[in-house]
Amino acid sequence: MKLATLACTSLLSACVAFTAVAQELPKANQPEEVGFSSERLKRLTSVVQADIDKGAIPGAVVLIARKGKVAYFEALGFQDRDKQVQCGPTQSFVSHP
Repeated sequence: MKLATLACTSLLSACVAFTAVAQELPKANQPEEVGFSSERLKRLTSVVQADIDKGAIPGAVVLIARKGKVAYFEALGFQDRDKQVQCGPTQSFVSHP
């Protein structure tokens, strides 16, 4: 169940990332500018990377925005782990049963 939730969250994050890139949201100079903690966002990177390292997910693109500005935008892991294709900021993911 946790894996399915994480996969759905990753897919939703990727969709949001596409929307943000398409609309070219401005980037906050610092996450604190829009009410986020830089330290806590670093923890988010660690949690996602840990799931990638464990093999729970191949990769993720995460975008967090507030007040019309991007506070956090990271592409981690692989689009295709077998072929060693890295995730990029415009990556999409497809779930296979």
